[in-house]
Formats: sequence, structure tokens, C-alpha cells
Amino acid sequence: MEENFTVPITRPQSFQAPPPPQKQEVSFPTEVIELPSKGFFYKENDPLSSGKVELKMMTAKEEDILTSENLIKKGVVSTLKEAVED
Repeated sequence: MEENFTVPITRPQSFQAPPPPQKQEVSFPTEVIELPSKGFFYKENDPLSSGKVELKMMTAKEEDILTSENLIKKGVVSTLKEAVED
């Protein structure tokens, strides 16, 4: 005769779940570029009206994505380019 036993699984009273991992702020090198128009043609509330643009330097991983022949053939790189141009 076969018997089925159910064993409850409980955590000890002193168990505490570990805190969730905290996001670390990562800063990337940037360069500030002055616009030839000095921001003259932009409305006051436009970020480009200051006449300057802060560009983030690409990481090696981002360069790899943009130069990947496989992603270029799939059209991913052109889609990224279009998103940046908008």
C-alpha cells in the first residue's frame, strides 16, 4: 500500500530576503559641442536653444553594434540611425 505524505516547506523565523540590488550610477565621458547656429533658430524651451549639445562617447559595445555586418544586413543599424535622426 502506497502512502502520500505532504511536508510543508517553511522558512525559519529569522529569514529575511536580501535587499534588491541597487542601481549604480554610471557616468560616461562626454564632450560639449557648440552648434554653428549658436542655437539661434530654436525656440527658448528647446534644449538646443543654448547653442550647445552634450555628446556621450560611444562604448566599445555600441561601436560593435554599429559595425556588426549581421545587424547591418538585418536592418537594425539603419533603424537605430533613423531613431537618432528623428
